[in-house]
Amino acid sequence: MKKNDVISKKKQKTTSKKKSRISHHCSVDLRKSKLLLVTDPFRFVDRLTYCDPGKKVVVEYKVTGEEWFFKGHFPGNPVLPGHILAEAMIQAGSFLFKKRDWTKVVNYLYSTKIKFFKITKPGETIKMTGTPVKMLSSAAIIHVKAHSDGELVAQGDFVVATRKKDTI
Repeated sequence: MKKNDVISKKKQKTTSKKKSRISHHCSVDLRKSKLLLVTDPFRFVDRLTYCDPGKKVVVEYKVTGEEWFFKGHFPGNPVLPGHILAEAMIQAGSFLFKKRDWTKVVNYLYSTKIKFFKITKPGETIKMTGTPVKMLSSAAIIHVKAHSDGELVAQGDFVVATRKKDTI
């Protein structure tokens, strides 16, 4: 093999890596994507708008009012349940791991310091920003803030771990 062939192969590898990586400012429709293991009706993220894996992610969720949980929470005065908002925040924060391996699943272990500041109603879009508190190769503490119309709705720290898709 000639020296130029080796250089060409290195360039091909570098180019293919760059193509598979999401740029920082992006618009990925997560409703049609298989980037998360969860699917409807338990997917609470719609669009990945910013992704700097390992540093910061921004994800949006449009609360439509058609979601299954609004039938009983609360009839005539629908309010997004806090545990659903917390799940959305965990799903959003899981994209911090995508730098390492897009085939890994992020599992929620527990939350700490979660606080809710405002009720979220149908028609609102929640913008969730996730940043790492501490990242390890297969686990992390992530901090996620959720905003609606520029107001802080909730924030919390979540402990998550990764695993391969085919293991439990």
